[in-house]
Amino acid sequence: MQRYFFKDNSCLDRLNNRIIINDKENFHHIKNVMRMKIGDKLIVCTNDMQEYLCEIDSITNNVFLNILEEHHNTNELKANITIAQGLVRREKKEEVLRRLVELGAYQYIPVEMERSIVHLNKYNENIDRINTIIKECSEQSERGILMKYLEAISFKDFIKLNDYDYKFVCYEESGRSNEHSLKSYLDKLKDKKILVLVGPEGGISNKELEILDNNGFIRIGLGKRILRTETAPLFIMSVLGYGVEFYED
Repeated sequence: MQRYFFKDNSCLDRLNNRIIINDKENFHHIKNVMRMKIGDKLIVCTNDMQEYLCEIDSITNNVFLNILEEHHNTNELKANITIAQGLVRREKKEEVLRRLVELGAYQYIPVEMERSIVHLNKYNENIDRINTIIKECSEQSERGILMKYLEAISFKDFIKLNDYDYKFVCYEESGRSNEHSLKSYLDKLKDKKILVLVGPEGGISNKELEILDNNGFIRIGLGKRILRTETAPLFIMSVLGYGVEFYED
């Protein structure tokens, strides 16, 4: 069933037990793309994890929906996971975004790093396209909220982000030596705010590693094989998703 996401619950008309859709994008999609009619059903999701099964009552300059059922969405992970990644080319980033939404990531942060092959002064972000990708993938995977996208920032600004319970950086040498692994943290991550940094195609420089070490980041390995920058975030989300949902030591 078609799902529509809203950043807040201002679309709710509690007095009349209905929802009013008057924003241009969703109105156009309901009326002109899906060609919905009176009596058709759809789901409206607000950013407080509530979702509403609705039936179209009328379509004028707005779409008026009668609320049939209200539920709390339980499809989100039991942890708040942010994936940060060294700047990569647009096509790689978009593929990563699609998979991160499906796997339940809370936020994505692109970061300019020393070995990034693209840099902030030439990094053109099509925010409308990015928001469309996130929205469409959220609908397909029945997310309760939209994954947040933070516009690209410098490594210097990234280091200042501190509102997390755990901050990890993926480092291949830690995986080879089995010095640290995600498994050793899985029983600690439920209901936590987690930040994981993945390096760009060229990896993370020694200077950056030293700065990360000095700013509370924990080095973790992802196994003995070297993963591409577009593969690592998916591996991380799969392991963390398993950890916060199913893992018992």
